[in-house]
Amino acid sequence: MKSAGISQIKEALKQQSYSSLVELCLKLSSYKIENKQYLSYLLFDTHQREEYLEDLKGEIDLAFDNINQDSYFYVNKSLRKILREAKKHIKFAKDSAFEMELMIHFLKKTKSLSCNISQSPKLLGLYKRENQKTQKLLEKIEPDLWIDYQEDLKEIEDF
Repeated sequence: MKSAGISQIKEALKQQSYSSLVELCLKLSSYKIENKQYLSYLLFDTHQREEYLEDLKGEIDLAFDNINQDSYFYVNKSLRKILREAKKHIKFAKDSAFEMELMIHFLKKTKSLSCNISQSPKLLGLYKRENQKTQKLLEKIEPDLWIDYQEDLKEIEDF
């Protein structure tokens, strides 16, 4: 089954009444948890970007505190889970500066883990990959914000 294009959906939504639009949004939000989270972000957190970022950093800190560091397998699994959640919220925000802040925080927390990441090729690869992506992100950010992030990027550059 082929889905309709954005323009067709837009026209169909314009023809709907207010109550049916509300009903459609509620159905969409109950279909998948990510839709519900995105709708929640759009309704409540879009206007409070700084508070939202600080809440996410707090959640990342909590997740890092709960990492089982007995085995590199568990550390890798936990880091990928934290990264997946962070990327989901980055996708919601659609802002390069927001992404830079969150990824720098993730990389700093990863670097400060008590286990030695450089002894695990998988963990080291994950760290380097995300570090490279974050370095490339600097090009998408406004030049006046570069100076703010360059110190942080130098701090997390090498492991």
